[in-house]
This record gives sequence, structure tokens and C-alpha cells, in this order.
Amino acid sequence: MLFKLYPPQAIHELGQRGNQEDTIFPAAGSATEAQRLFIVCDGMGGHEHGEVASTTVAQAMGDYIARNHHDNEPFTDQLLHDALAHAYDLLDARDTGGERKMGTTLTLLCLHRGGVTAAHIGDSRIYHLRPATGEIRYISRDHSLVMNLYQAGEITRIEMHTSPQKNVITRAITPGSDNRVQPDIVHIADVLPGDYFYLCSDGMLEQMDDNELLRLLADNATDAEKRDALVSATARNHDNHSAYLIRVASVEREEGDDTLPDDEATTRVNALNIYRQREQEDAAGVTVLSSTPPPHQSKPRNAYPPQRSLSSDRSQHRNKALFTLAVLAILAALAFACYHFWPISNEEPTTADTAIILVPVPEQSTPDTGTQPTKSVQSTQSAQSDQTAQSDQSAQSDQSAQSDQSAHPAPPAPPAKQGSSASENERMKKKIEEAVKKRKDNHDMNGPGKDGKEREAGKPANVDPAKNTPEPRDQSNKPETKDA
Repeated sequence: MLFKLYPPQAIHELGQRGNQEDTIFPAAGSATEAQRLFIVCDGMGGHEHGEVASTTVAQAMGDYIARNHHDNEPFTDQLLHDALAHAYDLLDARDTGGERKMGTTLTLLCLHRGGVTAAHIGDSRIYHLRPATGEIRYISRDHSLVMNLYQAGEITRIEMHTSPQKNVITRAITPGSDNRVQPDIVHIADVLPGDYFYLCSDGMLEQMDDNELLRLLADNATDAEKRDALVSATARNHDNHSAYLIRVASVEREEGDDTLPDDEATTRVNALNIYRQREQEDAAGVTVLSSTPPPHQSKPRNAYPPQRSLSSDRSQHRNKALFTLAVLAILAALAFACYHFWPISNEEPTTADTAIILVPVPEQSTPDTGTQPTKSVQSTQSAQSDQTAQSDQSAQSDQSAQSDQSAHPAPPAPPAKQGSSASENERMKKKIEEAVKKRKDNHDMNGPGKDGKEREAGKPANVDPAKNTPEPRDQSNKPETKDA
């Protein structure tokens, strides 16, 4: 494959910086139609340091390739790596060992018998444009933090240009490194007359996007006029901005050119492929892998398994969090209800909640056991207690009530509603008096209980119905004898 070129157009502007840290090879104004190797480097590291790094790398690689490459031979990747290693050696020799390391980006384009080789490190770019059909064929993938964030689905293309981290690069040529950074390399064989190759530092893109660049190059103007238009469009840029604009005049095909390597359309270091795949993956709910294959190794797009996008993962995490909160709220409500209502439903009645009612029980003849039952009848218990104990308790209650009435007369009872109430009261009174009398007689006859023990403390002693007051007991535990 034999190329003919129009005179290359060089741009090397200072911008609003105090020093020029960009370097182009060949130097501005020295490139001719016979030139086949072009290099643009953007230095960094402060005053003079960035300039030293960019100049060293650009000049070292240009000179090394010019000495070791012949025009009638293909340009090999191995020659590129050898030239870069030579540049690293010279940069290491010029390292001052300061705290602030110098470094530079790299863009390299070589047109040769085997096609076109494009290589880059950092965020300086290489474009392949075809204005005749309105196509941008290739944009080198920036080695920058914002590109990684975009490829991972964290930011959009618009946010890439407005992010405060847009100047952070992830690859650069720096001295004193054991792990020397290598470039991404692309081989291009699909080249037509009228195609443009555009190498530029990131300063050229401050005020211009890709579509604007394509429109400018598609204008019906000479290459020199297009170069001047690029300079005018970037006149207010803050950073140094440098570029090479190369236009292909003709391409002569040779036997065997059909077998030349051409990975421009499929390589993952082509930013256009990343943009298209990102759009497709966003529509499908997945995103591309953030990593890129190692240099000189390209894989088909279907070799990388799809991954879910971060927005889809965030949505799933949010749904899980909401579901967890809902479950916790339901459990809290159940716990609250059980705490307030379950103890009430299961609470057993206490002694204080049970009504104690003393009811008179008809007198029955029972064998005298000498014991004195003292339990009362409760409304919640069975009525099958000892009849004698009930009679004794009823008598005691009535005697206590009579003594209280003598000391504190009760208000008159309301008149009976029925005529039979008076006779029933009389009968009840007689039964109580008989029960009291019987109990007194039993006590006088038996004295202490059959078990020989004194009565419990607090129990009433013998009661005289006439006096309605307790009588003292004989301490000798002998039954009393009445006078005849």
C-alpha cells in the first residue's frame, strides 16, 4: 500500500499558559508531503519539566524510527516498542529525582507499506475522518478517569466534558518506573483518498466536539484554511494546544494488501465502539466491561459477557431496602399489638378481682369435730363446702355486724318492696340466733379442739348473745359449768 499526502498542517499554540509543554514531530513548518511519521506529545509536571518530557520522548522516538525503518518495509509493532524503550531510557537519564515527576502523553501515526499504524498513551487523541461520507472512522480511547467512569456507566458523555476530574489521566510516560506503560496500538487498512488523520493534544478539544471537527474538515476549503479555522476556534483555549492535520491524496493498492491487519472497526480501544456499545447496553440494561484487553490483543465484542448496569443494580438495591423496611414495620406493629393486648387477654383473675360474699347456709346437723372452719364462700368457687363451717362463719359475721350497729347505728333500711320480706327476715334472724347458740354450746362443752390446740390468734372467743360482746375464755382449758 503506497500513500501520497498533501502537505501536512501543523498547529503548535501556547494558549494562555506561560510556557509550551507540547511537542510535535516533525517540528512546525518542517513537514513535507514525503513525511510518513507524525508524533504529538503533551508534557506535564510544571515549568520546564513537562517540556523536557514531551521533547525527549517525541524526538527520541522520531529519530530512532527514522534510523531503523525503511520506506519500502512495513512498520512493525516491535519497532514501535523498541523506539518507546529508547525514549524511556533517555527520559530516565534526564530525571532530576524531584518530588514532582515529569511525564508526557503520546500520539503516533505512521503511514507505511503495511497500512497505517496508530498508537497512543494518555488523553491526547488520534482521529480518522472521512468527510466525503460524513464519517468518523476512529477516535482513540482516552486513558483518563472520566473515560473509565463513562465506560463503567457512572457518568454521561456530557458529564465527561464538565467533570472537574476531566484532566486526570490513567496512563503517561514517566521516568524511573519499573513498570513502563505501553501504548494501545491500532492497525488501519481501510484508507481512501480524501481521508484525514488528526493528531492533537487535549487542549485542542476544549471548545470543540467531534461533530464540529467533522463539519470543519468537510468544508470546501484548502487544508491551510482549515488549519487556520482550527486555530481560530481554539484561540481562547486555556491550555497549550498542538496538532497535526494529515490529508491523504491517493492510495495505491498492492498485491497482498487484502491480508493486511485492520482492527480499526472492531478494536475496543476505538472510542466509537465504546460509545455505541454503551448506548446499546444502556438500552438493554447492561454495561460494557471497564477494562480493556492488553496491547496487541483484541477480542470480538461478544467475547465479553454482559454485565448489569450500575443504574439497574442501584434500582434493585433500593427495592430490596424498601421491602426490608416494610417487613420491619409490619413486625414492629405486631410486636406493639402483642405487648398491649396479649397480656390482657391472658391475665388470670386475682384475689382482689374476686368478689367475696358471705351467704347464710341453712343449719344442718353435723357431727361435732371440735374444729372451727374459717374459710368464706367465694362467688367463683363451688358451694360444696362444710355446712357447719358456713353456719359458724355466718354467726360470727352477724355478731360482728350487731356490735358495729350498736356502736354506730346504721341508717334505716328502705321499706320492703314485697309483703313477704319481713317474715323472711324474721326466719333468717331466728336461724342465725340458733346457730350462734348452738356454737356457744358446742364450745362450752368441748373447750379446745380435739387436737388439743388453742384456737388461732385473732379468732373470736365465746360470745354472749345478751351482751353482744366476747367473753374471756378460761385459761385452764376446762369447760365452764353454769349455776343451776
